[in-house]
Amino acid sequence: MSSFSSLRSQIYDLTERMLRPQRIPITQRCLCAPAHIGFHGGLIHSYSVDLRPSGIRLRTSCELPRVGEEFLLLLDLPHGIARAVGDVARVMENEGEFAIQFTKLDDATREQMERLIAERLA
Repeated sequence: MSSFSSLRSQIYDLTERMLRPQRIPITQRCLCAPAHIGFHGGLIHSYSVDLRPSGIRLRTSCELPRVGEEFLLLLDLPHGIARAVGDVARVMENEGEFAIQFTKLDDATREQMERLIAERLA
């Protein structure tokens, strides 16, 4: 293979990795609660549908939250419990799902999620 072909192949591989969606399908237990109530008063038991660095989509049989509502999350990931805060960005009533955009992640949680996403995309 010529050096030009090799370089073109490397550029193609790098471009493919960069353009690949950073969202992974994942089914993990998740406890979430409206931030103004907290975990002691308003738990919603749910399961994750997919995860990305900026947020998560959840499925629940409980009452769905409202768009814009701030939520606390505890997500049971393979490398430990992840804690996050986020706002409900979208509600899909027919599917019993809602999406949360993260607004607060500590460094350990961000690293844990990025590691899991990188492992699944590899």
